[in-house]
Amino acid sequence: MANPYVKDVSEAQFMTEVVDRSTQVPVLVDFWAEWCGPCKTLSPLLEAAAAEYAGAFELVKIDVDANQALSQQMKVQGIPTVVAFVGGQPVGQFSGAVSEAELRAFIEQFVGPTTDPEVDAALDLLDTGDVAGAEAALRSILTVRASEDAAKTLAMIYIDTDRMPEALEVLSTLTPDDETKRLIAMANMSTAAANLDSYATAFSEDPNIENRVSYAKALAGAGQAEIGFDVLLDAVAERDDDSDPARLAMIEIFEMLGSEDPLVGVYRKRLANALY
Repeated sequence: MANPYVKDVSEAQFMTEVVDRSTQVPVLVDFWAEWCGPCKTLSPLLEAAAAEYAGAFELVKIDVDANQALSQQMKVQGIPTVVAFVGGQPVGQFSGAVSEAELRAFIEQFVGPTTDPEVDAALDLLDTGDVAGAEAALRSILTVRASEDAAKTLAMIYIDTDRMPEALEVLSTLTPDDETKRLIAMANMSTAAANLDSYATAFSEDPNIENRVSYAKALAGAGQAEIGFDVLLDAVAERDDDSDPARLAMIEIFEMLGSEDPLVGVYRKRLANALY
């Protein structure tokens, strides 16, 4: 099925389809060429975004080889180049292939965030306690199209139901943004938490760096992040050659908790003091 929010436009149509149209809805103009490798990476992301945003913006594609004068007028120096038009004026642009997360951030400067109706429906099922129904709905979405929101929500279900290998498998396919890193850290530490007693015993018998890190991650996964931070901070403060895994483990716990957690601010400062 043709995407109603994507159209190929020539120089003759540019004023009507881009400049004038952008007074009614944001228009993203994709300058591309058939021979351009990065264009083949970016174009599917742009077209998928146009379909997902369902009219919140329109995508116009301009072949630079067929519209050289227009490309020069727009000062296109490399492709792909994407220019956003709002209110009849260019208001932002980028060049080169970008990740889905970077593209979404660019788009949301002009159209605001959007939600995926199918993912929203799955979330509604979760709210009613129908975890199995939500999982089935999310898996169904992912069989027909890519959706980071669906994948992250599915991974969260896997984490909540103690299926960490499945969660990590889903997360491994996603853009490593802050939320993905948080979920990966959560899955890893929840796995460690299941072995908290054995890690505690190993650490008490031999507090080497490997046992220290394993014990601290297990504590964090079990909801005792503050104790885990202290276990790691002791190693960082010693500044031994083998203390870097402790620093990295603290960063991983920061990612799991998220920047809004009060502990993160406190222990970031303590980590900085221990390092410098």
